Amino acid sequence: MPTAMRRYSFWTIAGLSILAISSSCTSTKTTFLDPIAYCAAVGTLDQLDERYIGPASPDWLEISLAKRLKLPVGPSAEALGPVAWRCAGGEVVACSFGMGMPCDKKPSTSRVPTKAAIEFCRAFPDIDRALPNLGTELSAYRWICRRGFPHLVGFQPDLDPEGYFKRYWFAIPPDDALSASVGGVNFRD
Repeated sequence: MPTAMRRYSFWTIAGLSILAISSSCTSTKTTFLDPIAYCAAVGTLDQLDERYIGPASPDWLEISLAKRLKLPVGPSAEALGPVAWRCAGGEVVACSFGMGMPCDKKPSTSRVPTKAAIEFCRAFPDIDRALPNLGTELSAYRWICRRGFPHLVGFQPDLDPEGYFKRYWFAIPPDDALSASVGGVNFRD
């Protein structure tokens, strides 16, 4: 009987010790207001997570994206918004919903031609040039028309490592952030 009591006491004490240690350890996640610092910390993400607490589409991204697209800053930069952004290799990359770019879509990796491609090839049976993306579904593959049917000829040449089209996503240099840091808090102009 005393041995069983000692075992019970040992496990009770061990459990209470673990509970006390775990409750004294508070896990604090670092949060970010600045997309540049956020991407530098997280590396590569398709979707922002709970660590980013800043604005969904910071105004300065429109200005920076306008520079990348060689548009004059001003009303034309505002037409780019909202601007989608994500982290790729520790850097911010941005895309313009306002310009009609499919920022939120990765091309399909299906090897089955779309209905739009089939209809196009019926209308133009022998085209040796790669077909454009037809309809709303983007394809990760290049297709040509032979004898009235789409034939797969390889991957699109401008897919980035995450599977997005490079033609829609532009690297945003850190110096475009127009950010200032005072006392560990980031502010935007």
